[in-house]
Amino acid sequence: GFLERAQTTFLQILKSNPRNKKVLNDLMVVYERLQDYKKAKEVIEPLEALGVDVEDLKLFLDLKIVLTDSQLVHAQKVE
Repeated sequence: GFLERAQTTFLQILKSNPRNKKVLNDLMVVYERLQDYKKAKEVIEPLEALGVDVEDLKLFLDLKIVLTDSQLVHAQKVE
């Protein structure tokens, strides 16, 4: 409930003000809490275009995507 409403609110704000770094960052956190790491990675691109250092975030989200991928066996995840 609460995270979905926050997501909707942030998306509405971004429609009128797409260069808002704070809202983009908060939206990424909402996606992370919802465990939607692919959408969180999509938010990184605009943040990077705005000059935010996102290298650590990219690595973190890539790791989370691998760890939560049920198609991969443990050995593949370690690799």
